[in-house]
Amino acid sequence: MESRQALVPRSAASPSEKEWDQWRDFILEEYLIKDRKLDEVLKSLMQLNSQITMSQFRAKLRQWNIHKTLSAKEWRYVNHSIQKRTSQNKDSVVILSGKRLTSEKVKSRTSHHRPVTLLNKWKPPPSPSPPPATIPLYICTPRTTSPGPVSGHIWPKNLPWLQFAETTLLELTSGLQLLSLSEADAAVGTSASKTTRPRKRRQLNNTSIVWPSLETLVRRSMEIIIGSNELANTLLLTKSVDRIAHRLDGVLPDNSPGGNLRRAIALSSGSRSEVLGEVLKILLFLTSNHMIMDHLVSDDPDSLEVYIQEARALVDVFCFSGLAEPNMLARIVAISIESPTIIAVLNLLITNQLIDS
Repeated sequence: MESRQALVPRSAASPSEKEWDQWRDFILEEYLIKDRKLDEVLKSLMQLNSQITMSQFRAKLRQWNIHKTLSAKEWRYVNHSIQKRTSQNKDSVVILSGKRLTSEKVKSRTSHHRPVTLLNKWKPPPSPSPPPATIPLYICTPRTTSPGPVSGHIWPKNLPWLQFAETTLLELTSGLQLLSLSEADAAVGTSASKTTRPRKRRQLNNTSIVWPSLETLVRRSMEIIIGSNELANTLLLTKSVDRIAHRLDGVLPDNSPGGNLRRAIALSSGSRSEVLGEVLKILLFLTSNHMIMDHLVSDDPDSLEVYIQEARALVDVFCFSGLAEPNMLARIVAISIESPTIIAVLNLLITNQLIDS
């Protein structure tokens, strides 16, 4: 808790959305991963802001769709889904609110809520309806043949990315507001107007440009992390979030327990804004470690075309995220003075902007 206390000073006012965003990983870790009680987590938060109330805390959990338990009806759906997958020779892991449930807990709860009547002896009960979309429940293939709360890859705590993610990344992305399409277009126009070589500026106010750019980077990022574009597409389409998280754990150092699992969930079924937020974080890591935009072959025309396409996509997404706004650029430049990670990202973005020019 000490490391996060340094991020947000004690306040006498009600918490802002920016503060809640900064506390989110801590809340999820304490409430879900460590399984602390709600009032215990609230006491820890009140050390940061004494004005937090239980009603505010509960409202924020509802807004984030954080559920720690399931109803009897929902457990019957879990039981039905596991039995169906077993009949197809598929192992299963149950994930609720970004936390893997132990096989012991799943077996206990499904057995407790399994409907048992005399009628069921001759006629199976009807298939239960899936829970509402507000309950983030996933029943998928586990990363291993022994489903359970598998720990991720252990990274050195002094790794530059982990230090960056614990402090600077929060400062950079907290409260980040996505630009409207017209605002993003204006951001590109500002930088384009400063180029010395005249060119026809591409218009970002056309969704046929913006979202394909995002999809291009999602595919490329996932291909780097998972190792195969075909496998990446399969895992995303089937929402195999535990297997995606396993791949993320092997590449992307995680500064909070279960963070890559929550990232996998956002990538596979999150809103566009959630996907964009996670893609930005992944891109910051990949670019700072020279793991993307590194496949240009000078004598291969197809390689050059792909390189230019990805360069344009990176610039488009950077602008659409709002990171190209003057105030955000000022923050980034200030941060870069003490952050090799940001310096590497800025160098690649500048190179890509020149390519796109």
